Amino acid sequence: MQSALAQRQQLRAIPVQIQANAILSMSLIELFEFIETEAAENPALSVKEGSRCPVCGFVTDTRTCPVCSALIKAAEPDLAGLSERQHLERARSVASGEPAFDPFRTVASTVSLRDYLKQQARMSLSGRKLRIAEYLIDLLDDDGYFRESLFEVAEEFAAAVPEVEDVLRVVQGFDPAGIAARDLRECLLIQLRTLAHSTSSGCS
Repeated sequence: MQSALAQRQQLRAIPVQIQANAILSMSLIELFEFIETEAAENPALSVKEGSRCPVCGFVTDTRTCPVCSALIKAAEPDLAGLSERQHLERARSVASGEPAFDPFRTVASTVSLRDYLKQQARMSLSGRKLRIAEYLIDLLDDDGYFRESLFEVAEEFAAAVPEVEDVLRVVQGFDPAGIAARDLRECLLIQLRTLAHSTSSGCS
């Protein structure tokens, strides 16, 4: 009798285990979509509204959602003691889940990284904004970081600092992802945003 009861209990637990395994295997974007769908279909459930994570857009009580925060923090111990070039490569590999790569190897050997970025700028911008973008690209260091003063760039073009920063953000959206970041943290955030966007596009 007890054996039969235990067997029935075990069988009843199987659907729950299957659903749990399915949830655990979901990607970040798939998990968010699952939660939103369940909340929409089940009136007994509610999703607490709050601020949105700047990386993935998920509603959270904190500025950055726990998942994205964990990805950033997980990278920090591995980044200690590395060179700036290694920092950039490691940051990208953490964010993308792929082996580390050198952005200078992502374009054809006959085209320099700066030329490649300027080609993208010409497709996205025009007029003074294009000139500012090309100037910013020329100021990138050998690791692809932008470390110069936005104020000085603004003075060079008699422009407002917010205008220059807006152009910088456009450049930061170019390929390879993470280019023109001002520090390692910003590079990681750009990588995570790119990953979240590409994952979302792939699921649609």
